[in-house]
Amino acid sequence: MSRLPSPEELFSKASGVTEDSMLFPYRGTLVLLRQRGFSYRGIAKWLSENGLETNHTSVRNFLDSYSRDEELANDFQQAQDEAYITLQRRGVSAPKPDLEDQLEREDEQ
Repeated sequence: MSRLPSPEELFSKASGVTEDSMLFPYRGTLVLLRQRGFSYRGIAKWLSENGLETNHTSVRNFLDSYSRDEELANDFQQAQDEAYITLQRRGVSAPKPDLEDQLEREDEQ
């Protein structure tokens, strides 16, 4: 008989953001491309051109879930901050991550 998944495992999978997601290892790249102004379709096309076949719906769903996942809030904020710093160092204009949103997250912890 196979092992039943725990409720936490199922909840995590249902939320759309798990380390099992094929996009999870590329989360920093996805955030960086969004900050550069890429659309979800543009990100999917860029990933496909660089060897990772996906579609815009998967990208949108992943980023939406990733940005709202309470357990990954710090990870998401760090990815945003790293993307912003990288773009600034390269002289690329990008919107700064929302400071009020970051402060709200810190207050909740």
